[in-house]
This record gives sequence, C-alpha cells and structure tokens, in this order.
Amino acid sequence: MFRKIYLLSISFFIFASANAICVDNDTDFQLYYEIVNKNTGCPVPKVKFHSGILQAHQKACHAHSQAEGDDWKIYRYDDVTIFKINNQGEKERACFKAVTGIINTLQVSYHPWSNTWWCLDRTDDRD
Repeated sequence: MFRKIYLLSISFFIFASANAICVDNDTDFQLYYEIVNKNTGCPVPKVKFHSGILQAHQKACHAHSQAEGDDWKIYRYDDVTIFKINNQGEKERACFKAVTGIINTLQVSYHPWSNTWWCLDRTDDRD
C-alpha cells in the first residue's frame, strides 16, 4: 500500500511540473518560433499564442495556462512555425509542424548536406 502511494505521489510531481509544449533547438542557429494553439473544446486554453527566440541548442517550454498542474491533462492541437534568424536579423521560414498530444516536444534540426530543416515530434517516431 505504501508503495502505491509513493509511486502515485512521485508521478503527480512529475506531471504537475510538466509543460504542454516544448521547442528544442538542435541547431547552431538562432531561431524564432511561434506557437498557435488551435484547441476549441473544453478546456479552452487561456494562452493561445506563444513566441520567442531560441539560442543554439536551447529548449523552451510553454504551458496551457499560468496555473500549475493541469497542463499534462490537456490534449493540445498546436501549429508551430520555426524561423531562422539570419545575419541581418531577418526571419527566414525554416519549417512548420502541426503538433498534437499531451506533453509534446518539437525537435528542430538542420542538415547542411541536403540544406533541409527537420521539425519532428514524437508522432514521427512511429514512421
């Protein structure tokens, strides 16, 4: 019985601190990202737009709302657009991905040999 309570409390703390969506920059470039939440059902997200700048090899996470603890329960529909910031400070679109799920991470990488950007989330692992 004690073990069940212990495991339940550990899983609560893991999920209570979880964010709903993360963007992970696996490149050597500075990136700008925009996240638009498309949820229309209940609960409707309190924050429908996030944006920010990621330095090389940096990760940023965002929550469904400012309230703690509910983010992991919400199945999200997010449109994420990634832009490379060039030497002149201008944004060049790198990739776009519709990301769905509970606690998801979009990993952004660049492959110079083919000059292609990859935006992959956990649904791409099934391919």
